[in-house]
Amino acid sequence: MKMKFISNLKDNNYKNLFIDNNLILDNIIKNSLYLEIDKYEKLYFTISDLKYYFLITKGTIRISKIYNNGAKFTFIFLKEYDLFGKFGEIKKKNSSLIYELEALEKTYLLKISIPAIFNKIHQHTILYKNLIFALNKRLIRNNMLMEILTHRNIKNRLISFLLYLALYFGSLSKLGIIINLNLSHNTIAEILCSTRVTITRYIQFLKKMKYIKYIKKNLIIINPILLTQYNNL
Repeated sequence: MKMKFISNLKDNNYKNLFIDNNLILDNIIKNSLYLEIDKYEKLYFTISDLKYYFLITKGTIRISKIYNNGAKFTFIFLKEYDLFGKFGEIKKKNSSLIYELEALEKTYLLKISIPAIFNKIHQHTILYKNLIFALNKRLIRNNMLMEILTHRNIKNRLISFLLYLALYFGSLSKLGIIINLNLSHNTIAEILCSTRVTITRYIQFLKKMKYIKYIKKNLIIINPILLTQYNNL
């Protein structure tokens, strides 16, 4: 993992996350830590990292909780311009809960001190509003993934998960909705608390029914409406 301190970034689109008219002050990110993470590389966070926000300037990550017994639970996927940090789930000062961040492609993170942001809130009230909006968006996506895992039926979990990916990581094409995220059957099984054999069996069935297909390892949902209807059967 490569890390460096920066005074500015070439891509300024991330500024839209904070202030619509791009008036965020550069000194908010001055001397912030810029992290470059290779595909499938993992980082681990503990309670000591609560004093930072992390802004994804490019790439895609998944964040999981690792419990004391070694169990791992994936609770959110994030992409470009998403913001995370200050994990409110940790309440005990001596909590040994660990968060695992895995880059699903080459990813760049900006590590920003929370005080550096909040010191500017009194000068730019829209900064506060957009910050709350960004964190609320993350919370909604988090809750959606947790609701998917409440399904007792693995088939329903898988289909709901595919629709979730289509909503947040899909792009329209003539072939259907292309999922711009490369997840192996093993990874999907881990996320959905299932086995690779079970996930592969259901995916093969969905391909046979022509609900989905793969082209060069890219998953395509041919017809999300039919997929939704099958989920309700």
